[in-house]
Amino acid sequence: MAKDLNPSIVVFTMGKVASTAVAQSLREAEFPVYDIHALAPRRILSQLEREFENPERQSVPNHIINSIKVHNDFARFRKNRVISLIREPVMRNISAVFQNLPQRLAEDFDEILERLQRYEPGVPDFWFEKDFIPATGIDVFDTRVDPTSDHFILSNDRFDVLILKMDSSDARKSEIVSEFVEKDVKVIRQNEAHDKWYSETYAKIGQSLDLMGSDYLEKCFALKYFRTFFSEEERTAVARKFNYQGAI
Repeated sequence: MAKDLNPSIVVFTMGKVASTAVAQSLREAEFPVYDIHALAPRRILSQLEREFENPERQSVPNHIINSIKVHNDFARFRKNRVISLIREPVMRNISAVFQNLPQRLAEDFDEILERLQRYEPGVPDFWFEKDFIPATGIDVFDTRVDPTSDHFILSNDRFDVLILKMDSSDARKSEIVSEFVEKDVKVIRQNEAHDKWYSETYAKIGQSLDLMGSDYLEKCFALKYFRTFFSEEERTAVARKFNYQGAI
């Protein structure tokens, strides 16, 4: 018989949403924690296939091994706790591209911009549809939530899920996470973009509509998760930041 509650907390996110800070804060509060980006079996398999097909790869990365561990661990318990973070899609997508840039491109602005413009803006919706929903059984796009809230609690018979907006203050995130795990947790930001080699280019890209183009922004604003979890006021603020004139 499976135990009632999994003692581990799983931070399961789409990536580039400040999951490191939450995961580390939970570890410091003495919780067993996994910080992963893939959990649905097909997603784990596709990642494994890419690794095995890569002639330069000598071993399977730890993040994939951890995904398999979490998948197995979930089967042992009746109830599992998951924390996921979300971020407005414009800068989330830009951050995702910068995260994977080789440092040799530090001075090659044109190549960085070209990679940004090739990136598929729909990745966050894809992650929810192909990973989060199959893994948890919680259809976030068929759930009524108040988008003005800074967090959302979703549950079914297997999972309690906290979805938390990344832009909440550290103090507010600490309060929300502490309540969810029923223990004091202090969240402190880590892994900030301004501390990295690409900080100057990152800031320049993030402040200019002309560089990214209106088509890119239109696709970001059309994303289902953005419309589900973010209020009209929040979407308007993002549009104003990037001088976007399209539908929000």
